[in-house]
Amino acid sequence: MSAQRNAAAVVVAAAAVVVATAACGKGGGGYGVAAGADVHTQQGSSAVAGGDPGQPAAEPQPVTTTAADPNRPFGDDPVSWLDARFEVELPRSTAPQPVDPPWTLVTPTAPAAADGGAAPPEPQRVFTGPVVLVGRQKVFVSEAAVLHVQCTAEPAELCKPDALRASTGKQRLRLSADAVAADGTIAALQAALQAQGAAGKAVWVLADRRVDAQAVVQVLAAVERAGGRPLAGTATLAGHLAPVFPDPAGVSAPATATATVGESGGSGPVPTDLQGVSVQVRRTGVTLLFERPVPQPPATPELLGNVAEALSVWAERARAVAPSVTRARIQADADAPWEEVVRVADALRDACARAAKGTPCHDQRALFATIDLVVEAAAPATATAR
Repeated sequence: MSAQRNAAAVVVAAAAVVVATAACGKGGGGYGVAAGADVHTQQGSSAVAGGDPGQPAAEPQPVTTTAADPNRPFGDDPVSWLDARFEVELPRSTAPQPVDPPWTLVTPTAPAAADGGAAPPEPQRVFTGPVVLVGRQKVFVSEAAVLHVQCTAEPAELCKPDALRASTGKQRLRLSADAVAADGTIAALQAALQAQGAAGKAVWVLADRRVDAQAVVQVLAAVERAGGRPLAGTATLAGHLAPVFPDPAGVSAPATATATVGESGGSGPVPTDLQGVSVQVRRTGVTLLFERPVPQPPATPELLGNVAEALSVWAERARAVAPSVTRARIQADADAPWEEVVRVADALRDACARAAKGTPCHDQRALFATIDLVVEAAAPATATAR
């Protein structure tokens, strides 16, 4: 890592939120980060799957699934309204365990019509606590817009509002330069969170799949600075809310190695002296590294076929060879799309990343108990005409 570049890190585990700094290097069984980096600890899914008294009951959902199509088409599911209202199209995840959303359905009371023939008002979704939504043009705290999202692209026409629904990787979407102070403080966002009573509460951070990983990490850090417990969220294939990162309590025993992996896994053994598992996520691709004792270089198995499936197979092999390695690390470039980070987290979390697209997961085997996300900081965003 260049001496002129800083790194921002978010660490995900099942414990109380803390903020700390550490010098570069490894120690204490975790991974070192650059001096001055924010280190965040986030609860796993068990904290939001029905245990918090402040969590709302599950939102009633229309039943539209069929045996042939167990996952509803995107755009007509429980999270699609976030895109329509806030320009937040969540990444789609193979996470098998959805949780209750931080909103509820409320039907407004309408005055009775004189002839009694008026249609009842449409139910409205109301947030039950502070939520941060990182959209393609703005960042919201619940219903209130508090920040602008800057877009850079070539050609510049891709930053026009009607072009922001392009495929992931076409634009860079990040927080504006004047929003984030040198020490990482995001004053407007933190003030809005504090005004909504975020301190001591679980706060979902829901980001559009095209947003830079760095922007998501900055928002997670801001939630923590405001006293909240940040929870990065995604959408299941059926459109329900789910946490991106695993519940560490979900891994109680080493995984069993897969005997054969076919074309989607690649060949070659896992090093017997394995000390750690890292995955590099860039806009241009994904690289798996098996870390070994110094001075041995890391092994870099080739990911053949479907990247998520192959990565999941290698993760299972690594857990079988080195059962004590229960922690994996995602090293994402600042401009890595959030969708790619979620896809890698899926592959490291459990075996569900190998399920055929559009089908439920019937083989949920937990892999890594903790996934650390380290994002390298980039130069501040500059304004681009939309």
